Amino acid sequence: MACRSSSWLRFPPGFIFFLFCLGLSTFDLLYLAIGLAIYGLRALSDDYYRSVYLDIMPVAFGVGHISRVGSVFVTMSVTIERYFAIVHPLRQFTGKRYLLLISSVTAVAYNIPKFYELQAGVSKSKSSGFSKHFKNSKAARSDINSFSCMGATATLVHLDTSSITLRYFFIK
Repeated sequence: MACRSSSWLRFPPGFIFFLFCLGLSTFDLLYLAIGLAIYGLRALSDDYYRSVYLDIMPVAFGVGHISRVGSVFVTMSVTIERYFAIVHPLRQFTGKRYLLLISSVTAVAYNIPKFYELQAGVSKSKSSGFSKHFKNSKAARSDINSFSCMGATATLVHLDTSSITLRYFFIK
């Protein structure tokens, strides 16, 4: 009885596409949850901002970017898998079982610096005692950036307050 060594790596037809859809929906659901925690609930409650938002923001910022980039990479993986299924139907594309893993690992590795962009801190204010805040690290921000595209000049000005970084675009 001859047994192939790679027979345990074979998946039923359509299972790889199911895994791609599962990975894509996981990244998208994670992005929706992080987006709700960062943008939605903050706008609804000042208590949420003071008690939860400032604590989760440095981590949620990185996880939000991982889920967004992961969603893009999994979509590209589906495109690659569909290309080989349609254009080369008789060829065995053995790399498709690794596309989801490569997409996930690349999304995490690409966004590791996002976890270090925000710094959490505590400052003392005269009116309310101690307050928590976060701001961009000095390595990740610049004060004024100007760029020009097709004759229009835009200036990006960062105004650092004690609690959050505000960004304004001025187009001339």
